Amino acid sequence: MFLLGMLIGLVLDRVWWESALNKYEKGVEELEHYHWGLLAWIVSYLTPLIVSELLWGLGAALVIAEWAQTGKWENGRWVKGHPFAYKSRHFLKSTAIGVVLVVLLLIPLLLI
Repeated sequence: MFLLGMLIGLVLDRVWWESALNKYEKGVEELEHYHWGLLAWIVSYLTPLIVSELLWGLGAALVIAEWAQTGKWENGRWVKGHPFAYKSRHFLKSTAIGVVLVVLLLIPLLLI
């Protein structure tokens, strides 16, 4: 199920970048792929094991997809990417959201 979740995550990432869907990001640029991955991991705590494994794979794929955003060729030139919003205008907002999600992810582990 973990591998199926990863496959779903990688397909979702490709659909996002290859379609007009990424245009909806306007106004919420600080929400990154890894935020959705962390959210999938958090929700996995609340689901049955088979769904949890799928969500862990989905989350892993989204975090990896974020890490891989180093840049792309656009109009004949290399446009540098911003993995984890590094060096972007929304870096501080994005990082704050990421910190909150990581804390929420770790709380159940710290309570065990």
